[in-house]
Amino acid sequence: MHEYGIVSTIVNTVLKELSTRNMEPEQVISVNMVAGKLHQIIEENMQFAFEVLTKDTGLSGCRLNIEFKPVRIRCRACGTEGEVSGAFFLCGACQSHDVEVVTGKELYLENLEVRDE
Repeated sequence: MHEYGIVSTIVNTVLKELSTRNMEPEQVISVNMVAGKLHQIIEENMQFAFEVLTKDTGLSGCRLNIEFKPVRIRCRACGTEGEVSGAFFLCGACQSHDVEVVTGKELYLENLEVRDE
C-alpha cells in the first residue's frame, strides 16, 4: 500500500508548514492534494491512511480531498491530444506510439483550508 507513504509525507509536510507559520493543526479544515491517475492511487486507502496517521494529532477530524488528474497524452507524430483509458498509450487519431504524457503524473499538496483564529 504505497498510499501510506504518500499520506505520511503529506501529514509531515502539513505539520511542518503549520509550525513555520505559527499555526495550530486544529485550524485545518481540509488538506487538498492533486494526484495523477498514473500513480494508481486508491482513494479509500488514502483516506484510511490519513485517518490513521492524523488520529493522535491536531489534524484529527480534518478532511483529505484528492483531485485526480486523468492521463492525457500528446502525439508527437500528428499533434493530437487526448485522454488514455487503457493500458496502451496510443494516439487516438493516428495510432502512433510516439506520444508524451501531458497530465497524469502529478502528485502534490495543493493547499490547506484553515479556520481563522
